[in-house]
Amino acid sequence: MSIIIDSRKDIVMNKKAGIFAVSARAKQRISEVGKDSVINSTLGNGMDEQGNPFLIPTFLEVVRNMMNDKASILCGYTAPGGLPTLNETYPKYILQGLDLPKDLHIRSIPTHGGSGALTLAIVNMADQTVISHLPYWPNYTLIAKQSGKQIKGFQLLDQNLNFDLASFQSVVSEVAAKEKRLFLMINSPYSNPTGASITDAEWEEIGREMKKHKVPKTILLDLAYIDFGVHGKDPRALAFIPRLLDIDPELNLVLVPSASKSFMAYGWRLGAAILLTRDLQEADLWYNVMEGTTRGSNSNNTTAPQQALATIFANPELIAKVEAERQLANAVIQERFKIFGEESQKAGIRISKPTGGYFTMVYADQAGAVAAKLEEKHIFTIPIANPEGLRISICSLTKEQCRVLPKEIASVM
Repeated sequence: MSIIIDSRKDIVMNKKAGIFAVSARAKQRISEVGKDSVINSTLGNGMDEQGNPFLIPTFLEVVRNMMNDKASILCGYTAPGGLPTLNETYPKYILQGLDLPKDLHIRSIPTHGGSGALTLAIVNMADQTVISHLPYWPNYTLIAKQSGKQIKGFQLLDQNLNFDLASFQSVVSEVAAKEKRLFLMINSPYSNPTGASITDAEWEEIGREMKKHKVPKTILLDLAYIDFGVHGKDPRALAFIPRLLDIDPELNLVLVPSASKSFMAYGWRLGAAILLTRDLQEADLWYNVMEGTTRGSNSNNTTAPQQALATIFANPELIAKVEAERQLANAVIQERFKIFGEESQKAGIRISKPTGGYFTMVYADQAGAVAAKLEEKHIFTIPIANPEGLRISICSLTKEQCRVLPKEIASVM
């Protein structure tokens, strides 16, 4: 008899085609033939031109100083609801420059990375179905299953690489007809895996569609890559939010930034869930429930990264230094996007419409077979099922690899 209950037997990572599985094969191949002979386009880890992780020196300096001055604090507990100063300053940092409605109520709670925020929100706010776009970060599926929910996908981009409004409207209407609430999870700007962003005009269409449905409704904005557009941290990337809330005053938003990405400290596992709502009573209930769920899942969140971010957000000089250092890394990534796009056009392969972030996608029939052929040539990519294609981790490739890779992909398609 199985020791695992039936309802949990599909909570299993793909050990052959999953991201970490392909990455493990890439690392094994590197050990066999050498780093210079392998193109590893798997994990979303920003790497410099020498193959070392990008780092934010000011963030590390803050951490070192805190270890010297506040070691006892860093080793102590922080309450499940998070560090109060961080709960106040994180939303201000994300929403800076936006002219938000005066009657808006904002609540924030730190989470175990951006993934932790997705889990908390889905568990507490979705009915049975999470609506998201195809393609999406594959871990969305596992997070939804872990929460006892399912994902229903609409196509993010149509044949002209514009937002597929018809597909979106169809899926939203279908779910609204069956369930008591609507919960959308959208990774924009700079989607993983496409790098694409929904435009302000397209967001207005989304708002008008949501307004049609008289049920509790939430859009979760996965902002993992918000600071990796052409101009780095840019209020224009979220300029659609006030208009969206104006079109549908009953809409709730949950913003999910990722300190793991924005501070290039992936292993520190800190993110946040930030609620925007016009209902004060619901805002307070939301925070209390998220706090209780944190306590009931991982007791509380890591103290050190909360203290580090609170220190930075309280000091405009530190903020400016962090943003300048991040942009140095981001400028390299943006140059890689430019090179990869130009070489893809020359090679005759079709890619998604990247505007920033860490990734782009090459459209390819029989993507699994194409990926397997590339592995024979020491090139490792992540196959995507719907729509079919290959996820390309621009953030971890060198400029030279971005020049070479499109031709190699074209040669096996």
